[in-house]
Amino acid sequence: MGCLNIFQVVNNRVKEKTMKRQEEITFDGSVDKRGHPAVRKRTGTWFAGILILVNQGLATLAFFGVGVNLVLFLTRVMGQDNAEAANNVSKWTGTVYIFSLLGAFLSDSYWGRYKTCAIFQAIFVVGLVSLSLTSYIFLVKPSGCGDGKTSCNPHSTIHVALFYVSIYLIALANGGYQPSIATFGADQFDEDHPKESHKSVLF
Repeated sequence: MGCLNIFQVVNNRVKEKTMKRQEEITFDGSVDKRGHPAVRKRTGTWFAGILILVNQGLATLAFFGVGVNLVLFLTRVMGQDNAEAANNVSKWTGTVYIFSLLGAFLSDSYWGRYKTCAIFQAIFVVGLVSLSLTSYIFLVKPSGCGDGKTSCNPHSTIHVALFYVSIYLIALANGGYQPSIATFGADQFDEDHPKESHKSVLF
């Protein structure tokens, strides 16, 4: 009888540990970076959600900072007329939306949301840095030109090419990143957990 009682005690403890472990991990089958079941206390929720929202806000601010000023830059610094500048901005904006299809395809078929967001964010930063450096070092010469009073020097083909490569890197990155980020943010909340499912809707 003593052995049977010890067996029942051990069996009950194992069941308690198993149930406690099941309560700690996410219900929806999410895994961590090592491929193990994700522990709820260490992953996701509002901490990750707020970081994603801040990242999205900063990326949107940077993108529209480029987009809103592009016509002025093309006319005053690059020397284009209004029609040509508007045409180039329309092509650039259309390219952003075309690349969103590419980003959605890569996210759903090959990379997943996290990898897609990380890769396109890295491309976005490269595009912004190269645009800033190209403009500052090569295009805005003499310093202060493009203010409506001072004309800028003529630009070489290489400098103009660097400028266009930079803005189209930004278009590629922003378009590829946008389809995945909202759902990636919602993924930070366990939809099968009663409390976290409401937070997913709020996000």
